[in-house]
This record gives sequence, C-alpha cells and structure tokens, in this order.
Amino acid sequence: MVIPGLTIPAKGVSAWFVETDAAGARKWLASLPLADSAAAAREIYQALYTLNRQDLEAHKRFELMELQKRVGITFVMVTHDQEEAMTMSSRIAVMNAGKILQVGAPAEIYENPASRFVAAFVGAANILEGRIGSASAGEAEVEVAGLGQLRVRHAEPLPEGAAVAVAVRPEKIEIERIDIERLGIEDAGAAP
Repeated sequence: MVIPGLTIPAKGVSAWFVETDAAGARKWLASLPLADSAAAAREIYQALYTLNRQDLEAHKRFELMELQKRVGITFVMVTHDQEEAMTMSSRIAVMNAGKILQVGAPAEIYENPASRFVAAFVGAANILEGRIGSASAGEAEVEVAGLGQLRVRHAEPLPEGAAVAVAVRPEKIEIERIDIERLGIEDAGAAP
C-alpha cells in the first residue's frame, strides 16, 4: 500500500500491525486522511484474517471493532466461526444453501431463532418435538413425548395441537428440588 507523504514500514502495514501494540496502530491510523485510513483498515483486516484465523485473539477482534468505528466504514465478514460472528457483529445474516434465513442482532438470533435450522446452527441447543397443549400471549405449554409438559416463550400465535420444535439452550434450563411427598407422588427410586 502506498500512501503519499507517509513512510510505511518496509515489512508492510499488516506485518507491522500484528507486531505493534494496539495503541501505536490506532495512533498511526488516526494520523491518516480518512480515505487512507479505510484502505489501511482493509489491508490490516485482510492480513489478520488470512494469517491464521486461530491466532486472531479476542483483543485483536475488539481492536478491529474499534478501528471500524474510527474509520466509519462497514465491515462485511463471511465466517463459519460463531464466536467471531456473535462477538464482532452488530447484525448477522444466517444462511443455508445460499438462502438468507434470518437477519438480526446476535442476541435476537440466538434468543429468537426464526427456524429450526437457525436454532440448531447458532449455539448449542437440544431440539425437542412436541405439540401445543395450550397457549396464551407470549407463552405456551408444549407436550413433549417422554418429558411431559414444558412451558416455553414464543413470539407468534400458536394454535392448540400444532406440531412444534422447541430449542432448549443448556444455560436456560432451570432445575429445582421439589418435595414429592407433599405433591402426593411416589418416589420410584425409594427402596421397598
């Protein structure tokens, strides 16, 4: 990259950025005219991305985000790395077989997947098949074979008896101890 009036390190902008401290890189980029900053940002990002994606540490990701804010350009990143997508993006498009299935903020896509594919693709989830037992605004009872009824949140109206797939995120499961004697349930594990 050639920027008139500036001396670029002989080893190249990208190698220099990887080796330097982030503050030095920000200072150097801040000294550039906006158009040159954008060109340098593109070169740095491309170099970091192609060097070795596994070596792109979390703090470098956040430095790239700061760089993007400073330069004011949109980064379009294509990745299969969910951690990278969820931490670096303000909006994500989930695609399958060339079709966009859902576009939204990372938290929105994770918490409210628009399809079974999106639920299974983004993060860890157990997908359970069931039927709507009863539903009210924003909440439904789903009958799942072998488990019984689950209470779930939903965004759209669900008719009673409709077949549904429920995505259960491991960190959303709540287990509580109950007094089975008080509820009148026999303890199947108790010795006779």
